[in-house]
Amino acid sequence: MSARSVAPPPLTDLPPFLTVPEAAAVLRLGLTATYEAITRGQIPSLRFGRKLRVPRAFILQFAGELPVSTTAAQAADQREPAAGGIKGHTATERP
Repeated sequence: MSARSVAPPPLTDLPPFLTVPEAAAVLRLGLTATYEAITRGQIPSLRFGRKLRVPRAFILQFAGELPVSTTAAQAADQREPAAGGIKGHTATERP
């Protein structure tokens, strides 16, 4: 299923948690780009068992419907970096 096949609902009608294809459609991103952004921590997500969901609050905040909250900014800062680490750092470095 591609993100293009899911029609984005109006922002006021979004469910509390969106599927990744729904979030991709609302954000007007491709499905692969959306999954990559989730992996990088650019889009917050929650896992319910095997299901991955994007909080409506992020979509509304991103769309400018809600003010940026300190909690959301702090949560984004606490995510682990995506596989591969940061450029210039090697996997053999130890603390």
